[in-house]
Amino acid sequence: MKLPAIISSLLLPLLVGAANNSASVAQTETHDTYDVASPHRANNLRGRQMADGDEDLGFMWALWYDDDIKWAPRGYSFCVMCRNQECKKDDYVVTSNCNNNLPHYRWEWVKVGEGRGLMKTKTKNLCLEGDGGQFLLRRCDKGNDGQHFEGIEFGGDKFRLYSSTRQKGKERCMTMLHHPLSKGGDDGEEIIDQPCSKAEKTDTVYWTAEYRLQIKDTLKRCRGGNKCEECEECEDDDDCKGNLVCYNRGGDGWRVNLKNKADPDGWAQIPGCPGYGKYGKNYCSRKQYESPYSNKDINDILN
Repeated sequence: MKLPAIISSLLLPLLVGAANNSASVAQTETHDTYDVASPHRANNLRGRQMADGDEDLGFMWALWYDDDIKWAPRGYSFCVMCRNQECKKDDYVVTSNCNNNLPHYRWEWVKVGEGRGLMKTKTKNLCLEGDGGQFLLRRCDKGNDGQHFEGIEFGGDKFRLYSSTRQKGKERCMTMLHHPLSKGGDDGEEIIDQPCSKAEKTDTVYWTAEYRLQIKDTLKRCRGGNKCEECEECEDDDDCKGNLVCYNRGGDGWRVNLKNKADPDGWAQIPGCPGYGKYGKNYCSRKQYESPYSNKDINDILN
């Protein structure tokens, strides 16, 4: 009769340990889940579940992307940032190519009520405030209804963002006047307040709030007259060693990038490389960017 008790005493720690390991694995999988269904979005680690320390890092406020969206030829990764890479009082904010490593792309949601909060820059005590169709950065004030917003969702789900001061029956959304735009990585299209119906027509009505990881930047130029190694800067395939190719990353206007069949995101992560390097520069890689557009498609879009 003692044998089952002995066996139980031996098995119990194993069963408990297995259960704890399963819980640990489940928790790890939850924290490290990525949506990589689209090759365009895989480099940006979109859709990651919130992990410890993410609130300290701040989230990235991105324009929702789909392969069939009207502005897709312009690029696939646009985020809201403080323009000219500096958050300043009374300045406006813009959409530009996302860069996980720059702090002026990071935001904090300061909750002030059920489903309501402030859009605060991570680097300074500045929050967006509605001002006659514009949104300007002002000193954060939880008691100021003009700084209250509604609609935000986290984890990669798309949402519309509304000012809490909008008039009932008049649906106005945070959007931009035109399609998204990047001007050399420092400036872009201004964020404004417009009727949601107008934003729907230009596919600029939906956003995502994503906790994207920072990426260590270790890219460099190749030295001397030698062929460039993997993750070293290049001009074309002839600069790269062996079977490596020069990953073509566009730093010019979207029309030039489209014509050259370059990756439209000047901050796109180079496949196989642990960093961004310089905006719009090309780097040797084992994989070349493949444009989703044929020559005919490009001619039709540009004409």
